[in-house]
Amino acid sequence: MKLAEQLVALRKEKGWTQAEAARIISIQQSYLSKLENGHFVPSDDVLEKLSKAYGTKLKSARQPGNGLPRFVPILLLPLLGIFLLISGSNALLFSSTYYTYKTEPMSPIDETELYLNYHLSDTYKGEKYVSDESGTKYHFELIATREVERRENKLQTIFGIALLLISLGLNFTRLQSFVKRALNKSADES
Repeated sequence: MKLAEQLVALRKEKGWTQAEAARIISIQQSYLSKLENGHFVPSDDVLEKLSKAYGTKLKSARQPGNGLPRFVPILLLPLLGIFLLISGSNALLFSSTYYTYKTEPMSPIDETELYLNYHLSDTYKGEKYVSDESGTKYHFELIATREVERRENKLQTIFGIALLLISLGLNFTRLQSFVKRALNKSADES
């Protein structure tokens, strides 16, 4: 039996109207109606209230595909946050080092035909290398490196921190809920 059908049967068994049941359970009648029609899946807290009011243990109707799986906020968000934080602060995805190479043609050419004097690259190609540019071979020699702050790395770091804070908030709510249930259970047992 589906949870929605179970809720209707339990309420009718008690002889309650939806309004009475909602007041006893401490939820809004419109929300109870949506639960009974199967439009919403109750949270663990609401499921506990329903179980208490009807005097029976109700199981969650959460199925794969309904919302995010539980491991996403608990495990995946913090891992993604840590990855973004580390990669942004260490420029792992977006290089922040630029290399300046002095170029000289390997064969004599007229100065007016000189294609390159300096070459700026974000890729390290070695201290010296040779390349063919516009039909002329050039000798490239590294003369300087420069560190720059890239916006992409700053954004990664900010998003990493934000994801860590969001996951902390989500898990804090779950922890509070767990503690509250444990305290209520121990109070009921006394």
